Amino acid sequence: MKPVVVVFASIDWDFLFQRVQHVSQQFARAGYPVYYRNPSQIKGIAPQEIEKNLYVCKDFDLVDKSQWKNVIYVIYFPAFHQWVERKQNSLIIYDCADDFEEHDPHQEKMLKKSDIVFTSSIKLYENIKQVHDNVYLVRNGVDFEHFDIQRETPLDMLNAKKPVIGFSGSLNPRWVDLELLDHLIRRNPQWSFVFVGDKHNFSRSFENVFFLGMKKYDQLPKYVLNFDVGLIPFLDNRISQSTNPVKMYEYLAAGKPVVARALPETKAVKGLFLYSTESEAERAIRRAITEGTGNREYYKKFAASNSWKQRFDTMNEVILNKIKGKGW
Repeated sequence: MKPVVVVFASIDWDFLFQRVQHVSQQFARAGYPVYYRNPSQIKGIAPQEIEKNLYVCKDFDLVDKSQWKNVIYVIYFPAFHQWVERKQNSLIIYDCADDFEEHDPHQEKMLKKSDIVFTSSIKLYENIKQVHDNVYLVRNGVDFEHFDIQRETPLDMLNAKKPVIGFSGSLNPRWVDLELLDHLIRRNPQWSFVFVGDKHNFSRSFENVFFLGMKKYDQLPKYVLNFDVGLIPFLDNRISQSTNPVKMYEYLAAGKPVVARALPETKAVKGLFLYSTESEAERAIRRAITEGTGNREYYKKFAASNSWKQRFDTMNEVILNKIKGKGW
């Protein structure tokens, strides 16, 4: 019998679908019983099995743990180290996907407790390998088939005239360059800017701007597939320097050209249209509009070779070797 996997998640299951949900799904599909602990706990709600082997826990105290023998803990926020201890019947994994200042007070203790550390970017890997001897670079990926099906144009995009410059995700000012977006919107009324996700406080009342709000992951492909360009307008700061954007793989899986700030993880991918300044960003979008369609098959091939299944297989090989060493 496979060990139980407990995921101490950094975001609730129903929020933006990111690495933590995809990795949890892959554990479950590989036959591990997976308990996904939402960070926002609500007392009195029983665990819900959302697919085979995968339980979302809104009140983790209601989980029946009496039959658990061996447990793999996968932690996404380092402060959660306080809830686990290194024991013979436990394996502690720190899946480090971000570099936030609020991690700093807890990072050292998290790393000391971790049997295995996975990182999603080269910068995180290089930083952590200096202080941990069992760290592996496993970048983000994509559910390729999810984005490889042509969908109809959503009703709330019908008024967006071509070309559509699209962004999916959170317009969080901690890592998104809102000044750049404002610059592009004002200077290019002939482009439609479509934002799918949490807009935070970014709001612009122009005819070429469409804020479509949060969408379920199942609905996301039909929006991305109607983009002409996928935009990753990140700031150049501590957070973005260590970010491997999930949206980059999703745009490419849909066959869309990607315009992104030149950062360590975007520079590592061939075929993107990169920029460092506002004027370069504008030129990159123009190039992506005119040149990007001819590269559609390359984009899709790249995305197909970077699936979440492949990422998990890498993780699982490391995990199985560690389990073997424990004698489970």
